[in-house]
Amino acid sequence: MPIAGSGILVGPGDSNDPPRLSLATATGDPATTAASVRDGYRRIGDGCQFIDDDDQPLGGRVWRRIRVRFAVGPLVFVQTAWIGAVDGRTVIAVLSSLEEQAAASLATGSAAVASISAPR
Repeated sequence: MPIAGSGILVGPGDSNDPPRLSLATATGDPATTAASVRDGYRRIGDGCQFIDDDDQPLGGRVWRRIRVRFAVGPLVFVQTAWIGAVDGRTVIAVLSSLEEQAAASLATGSAAVASISAPR
């Protein structure tokens, strides 16, 4: 999945590990890109648990949502990836947070994804 451009937004939270929303554009179509993201999560290992893998309407578009939980050492992370098309470009948004911050940051992450628009 070649990435064409990216950026990271850092949210409020513990100063060491705040939630992060990463945004990127990909060169593939949304379905192919979602399959690549899904395969990447499967390579994390036996400890990666899929929570959601479904379509989610946000901001007038339907996004593929892939949500996983995995541990890295003593830390447990939850990541939610949204993959969709915005004005003909494939966009990937990944919200990553510690498990204890996941529920509180999901609504804000979803609202940010819903607000994505193409430049005018």
